Amino acid sequence: MSLSDFIKENMERLLTEWESFAETCLPAAETMDSLELRDGAKHMLMAMAADLESHQSSGDQRKKSQGLKDDENTAGLGSTSRSHAQERLTGGFNIDQLASEYRALRASVVRLWSASPEFPTRDMVQELIRFNEAIDQSLAESVRWYNDRLERARAIFIGILGHDLRTPLATLTMAVEVMNRTDDPKVFQGCFDRARRSGERISEMIALLLDFSRTHLGEKIPLSRKMIDLSEVCGEVARDLTVSHPGRKITVDCPELTGRWDEARVYQAVSNLIKNAIQYGEPDGTITVSFKAEAREVLLSVHNEGRPISLAKQREIFEPFRKPAAEDGDGAHYRDPEHVGLGLYIVNQIAQAHGGSVEIDSKAEAGTTVTMRLPREQDPT
Repeated sequence: MSLSDFIKENMERLLTEWESFAETCLPAAETMDSLELRDGAKHMLMAMAADLESHQSSGDQRKKSQGLKDDENTAGLGSTSRSHAQERLTGGFNIDQLASEYRALRASVVRLWSASPEFPTRDMVQELIRFNEAIDQSLAESVRWYNDRLERARAIFIGILGHDLRTPLATLTMAVEVMNRTDDPKVFQGCFDRARRSGERISEMIALLLDFSRTHLGEKIPLSRKMIDLSEVCGEVARDLTVSHPGRKITVDCPELTGRWDEARVYQAVSNLIKNAIQYGEPDGTITVSFKAEAREVLLSVHNEGRPISLAKQREIFEPFRKPAAEDGDGAHYRDPEHVGLGLYIVNQIAQAHGGSVEIDSKAEAGTTVTMRLPREQDPT
């Protein structure tokens, strides 16, 4: 029996051994069920079986061992390896546990197949060599993807901490120094207010970064669903932001509207949408929060009267660190240099965690409207 046939015919036996090992990767494996532990292994074994069945010359084998071969089967194995790395990263596996899974998979296949009465024949030894090459290739691709994702997240964190936090931190430090030297109550109160706002800004940035780190590493934003009234949540957000942004007009047009959502996350999403409208809308314009209830979902929209956002910018506005820039009459863009560029990204992640989506409509005559679609009834996850 060929090794590829052996893998396909003994899939359940191999997956059982794989699962037994994966379950020892605690505490990471505690967050994954049996199907999640098995699924990636099954896809990889099938990709390796397909690789074994493909034609390979001696030249192809040499290129493949050097990481130079790029045919259809190799591409499929690479894609499967990257998907497996993402699943394990999401599940909390560290890189040592990820590599150990490949070692366990290799050992299981080789041990069970070599127990065959006809082993070893020349052809079987060649198949075993190709299987080891496939394992090495898949492991290298998984580790490469895993490390790349960690390095990207680390670089972004360093960039944000070194740049975006500098301004509010400097303001906070300066305000405290002035407060320490002054005896004037008005000056003291003014510095105190600036210090408080800077502290709140720093706290907000850190919260956004924590959410970004979770989603950027492949994990969905966690939800705690319960029956809530959207009108109450949005009214609370509007009242809070009116206090912190005096002079801005925020209206909420919504009757009682209930559904099963995460109250804290909905508050966060609506707050980010309104803050975005405040940031880029006309200073004397009205920000309107409105709703449209459909059979299976609710459309929550936040509208501002700001200048339009180009179609090119609209396509990337929900990506991380993309600051929503609007265009002035000369086609130039304006934006707040202190804006982190994560608010709308987090809104999109919150919507997706609920099974919904976010879209934007920006026109010169009508202003800008960002709409979040939320399925109205859904079992808690």
